[in-house]
Amino acid sequence: MERFVASLGITRAAFHKHVTGKAIPSLRVLSNARKYWGVRLSYGELGEEFIKAKKKNPGQMEFQFSIADISTEQIEVKKFSPKGERAVELLIKIDFSKSA
Repeated sequence: MERFVASLGITRAAFHKHVTGKAIPSLRVLSNARKYWGVRLSYGELGEEFIKAKKKNPGQMEFQFSIADISTEQIEVKKFSPKGERAVELLIKIDFSKSA
């Protein structure tokens, strides 16, 4: 319970108020629920357009695959270097032609 309410950015008391209908979650709380738990709730008559996801970095590409489909032998680290003060760049090669 503690980890759950912390992920929403609220206290247990605030969560109780939301569940019992004594308070309405803020847009920040709804955004955190969507981000961490995949919950999609509209904000009354306003709908979902007011709960916006963070802008994606155009320099990054997102793709989905199951890690169960790959093994460590298929992964090759090509580059690992610092990128600014708080980031690193990791370039990997995954050989999908081999089966896991």
